[in-house]
Amino acid sequence: MAKGYSARRGFSNGAGQAAQQMQMQQKLMQMQQEMAKAQQEVEEATFTASVGGGAVSAAANGKKEITALTIKPEAVDPEDVEMLQDLVISAVNEALRQALEDAYHGQGVLTVPFTDQVPAYMHAADVLLSKAGGISSSEAAMLGVPLVHTMAIPGVETENAAFFARHGLSFFARSVDEAARFADRLIYDPACAERMLAAQAAWLPRNGAEQIAAAVTAQ
Repeated sequence: MAKGYSARRGFSNGAGQAAQQMQMQQKLMQMQQEMAKAQQEVEEATFTASVGGGAVSAAANGKKEITALTIKPEAVDPEDVEMLQDLVISAVNEALRQALEDAYHGQGVLTVPFTDQVPAYMHAADVLLSKAGGISSSEAAMLGVPLVHTMAIPGVETENAAFFARHGLSFFARSVDEAARFADRLIYDPACAERMLAAQAAWLPRNGAEQIAAAVTAQ
């Protein structure tokens, strides 16, 4: 009869180990099936939001796709197109926020609508995963937050991300998996995070605005 050895349990029956592995595989398959079912339910769900007293309504599905957009005639004012644009954006954003909130319910994910408290959220973060916009990137570096750039749009954002990464101010992730690995590294490798924060402080001094103002007024 085949036997195996474990440093913790000593010699064990090979058939018993095979049975345990079989049970683990069955449990894993069951979990995968349950996750797939839950994902399907989320994708098939519909989330709606209305703004402006119901003047504009938007609907989104769990795939984060906009499935409907309703604009009442009274909301259309040729003299104020910007107001209608703002209403459409607000309705769409709220529908998508609801879809995200439902998709990650119970997983420790907080979805936040428009807020003026971005610095507070950044400062509270162990690691910030962000697009490579110039303002948000600079703000994070000024606050001293370990930074991972992801989902950069070709052009200015990829140039920003490349510049930050080249000088050690951030990691530039080209995929979701790479972004997760970079985030783990910054969280579990304090020395790595400290090197990034030191580079941020060196390249983006906290009194940078004062230095720019002084240079301009001195001319």
